[in-house]
Amino acid sequence: MDERLQRVFALIDESFAGIQRDEDSTLHQAQLCDHIGDREISDEEWTAAKLLDKETDWRDVPAHFLDECDAALSFTTPKSWHFYLPAYMKRALELRDTYPAPYLPGSVIFRLTYNKKDLRSAGYTIERFAQLTPEQERAVVAFLEYFRFDASPRNRYADDAQEALTNYWALPPKEKPHLIEFPD
Repeated sequence: MDERLQRVFALIDESFAGIQRDEDSTLHQAQLCDHIGDREISDEEWTAAKLLDKETDWRDVPAHFLDECDAALSFTTPKSWHFYLPAYMKRALELRDTYPAPYLPGSVIFRLTYNKKDLRSAGYTIERFAQLTPEQERAVVAFLEYFRFDASPRNRYADDAQEALTNYWALPPKEKPHLIEFPD
């Protein structure tokens, strides 16, 4: 593993230490939500999915859980997104040179991209980004910059990482989109 990648891993580990899991929305439950439009999810199925996720430290989430729950970040609660994000970022970095290209790295970068043209998802996205501490934001930037500047011929994510940086993460704090609070 190159030194730059080691630094990104260390930054993710340090900045996301101690994040608490959302007991109302675990990884496999979020993945189930990907099927809500297709069918109804039973209470038994919902409970069984939660029982699969025993980890209370994101570093203990098995890689194969992240791989099989590749759509989960799209359906997590904000607190659950915050808990699982560092595990997904590290897994995306581990898979960066895999051929054929896995879905997961692109999916993680997509979930870190603010789409200023899609106002329907803007609140969803900003609500998640707003939870991050400045140290965690630096870890996200380091993650995206690694993909942006990775010279590997198999790097298919440089443009997507650049879009995420340009639309949100590289902006000065006063220029970043914020949640709009509406009076009651």
